Amino acid sequence: MLKFADIVVITKGDIVSQAEREVFAFQVRRANAKARIMHVNGITGQGASELTSLFLNAPDTATLDGGIHKIITTTAKEQRKSCQTGRT
Repeated sequence: MLKFADIVVITKGDIVSQAEREVFAFQVRRANAKARIMHVNGITGQGASELTSLFLNAPDTATLDGGIHKIITTTAKEQRKSCQTGRT
């Protein structure tokens, strides 16, 4: 799957050295030179905003069954309201 990815998200970078991160990113780049490589840190949130923007601005994608896949998003406020009212 790595060979066909448009975006490769690398996480857990905080538990390895900078050299290990660079080697891993190099290996990803060798496997898929066209993919956009993003480093995202779930603790600090670094890279999350850029990744979110990529998803929100992505074009609709045709599915194998002929339908269209649209990315559906909700705001954090909508998610909190949904949790408070018991709706998902």
